[in-house]
Amino acid sequence: MPRIMALSAALIASVFSVTLVDAQPVLLAEPVQTGDCLAVRLDLVVKGSLKVARDTSLVSLPLSAIAEQSFTERLLVGGLSGQPARAARRYDIAKATITVDGAVATRKLRDERRLLIFQRSAGLPLHYSPAGALLREELELVGEHLDTLAIPAMLPGRELKPGETWDISPFAVQALCDLEAMESHAMTGTLQEVRDGMAILAVAGKATGIQNGSAMKVEVNARARFDIAAGRVVELKWAQHDEREAGPATPASVVDAEILVTRRKIDRPMSLDDGTLAAIPMGFTPPASLLLLEYKDPQKRYELLHERGWSQVTRTQNHLVLRLMEKGDFLAQATITQWSMAGKGRHQSAGEFQAAIRKIPGWEQGEVLSSAELPSGDRRWIYRHAVSGKLEGVEVLQTFYLIAGPEGDQVVVAVTCTPKVANRLAGRDQVLISSLDFPMLEEK
Repeated sequence: MPRIMALSAALIASVFSVTLVDAQPVLLAEPVQTGDCLAVRLDLVVKGSLKVARDTSLVSLPLSAIAEQSFTERLLVGGLSGQPARAARRYDIAKATITVDGAVATRKLRDERRLLIFQRSAGLPLHYSPAGALLREELELVGEHLDTLAIPAMLPGRELKPGETWDISPFAVQALCDLEAMESHAMTGTLQEVRDGMAILAVAGKATGIQNGSAMKVEVNARARFDIAAGRVVELKWAQHDEREAGPATPASVVDAEILVTRRKIDRPMSLDDGTLAAIPMGFTPPASLLLLEYKDPQKRYELLHERGWSQVTRTQNHLVLRLMEKGDFLAQATITQWSMAGKGRHQSAGEFQAAIRKIPGWEQGEVLSSAELPSGDRRWIYRHAVSGKLEGVEVLQTFYLIAGPEGDQVVVAVTCTPKVANRLAGRDQVLISSLDFPMLEEK
């Protein structure tokens, strides 16, 4: 028996020795070059809950979502990890189904918005369509998840042996966790094993940061397959647990997301050739008009454009509430109300409008700052009435707009802010006001 045990020990030692010798280092780096084209598929499953205020208590609403994306991508500008990057993407599939407390909503890209530009500069991501403004739902569909263009940045860029680890760069953590700003992070990658020409990688850790003005805690547990011959991550399974605090534009939430990304290099497709991309704006500063978001009333009563800082927080049959955020700060609220029909060729008078404003519940009107008709450049009538006062006991400045169409359609927009941030608002409601129109006019 001792002899057999000795032989077994020697055999184990021999095999272990051979394994160590054969564990050759693997270069975990993915070259990124301008002109590279990839076919990318992303599948997302989300489960969790939203915490919203009802009466005097917080209520937890179940949340679930599934999303599917498939696109080809051509890198227009790219280089080392963290440097500016810009890519053109042609989406074949982009859709999602979201269920909140039993209510189901679906989202998809419109056919005329399937060509998108994605870029990241100074750490900030940006999606836009060369064809025109996106809907908020379209922007969230393509943008609110990990940045697939940042996947190469999670690699160490050097040779490792199985069992060795590396620290994930701050840029990669922020981009992959979809954080606007990052406060702390501790995320590590491990080369677990090498088999069948693939390096199997694990990524795990935590991060804290800000997203849309809300503080977030993130925990990640991910696996990736790195094709050694191709020098590329071809599959990433990303599991992320988010705990979001309530913010001015978003409710508190606890969410678990699982994302599967597959990537492969392809020849340049015709849908992304030079001719197709000839009209795309050059550089990292697209026209401001392409960065606006479009809103269409579900009842088709009106539509408008607004800058991306305005987030939708409430929508009812007759009201839409938007809040303007800037670098995590709450600047203003715009409440858009469907007003009564005035009759063809008519609108509520300035005096009647001012009288209605004074009767708003919880509003104590103070000084009238200005009142005037505004030029619309078309057949709409726009009236502006700016006043100071107290709303539910809080000192505020409110600017009320009445927009009327030639058929008698009327919409009121109330923009509210505190005197402290009034200078930062600086007319940023004007695009919203000047663009608000009544699309049904031609059909009446």
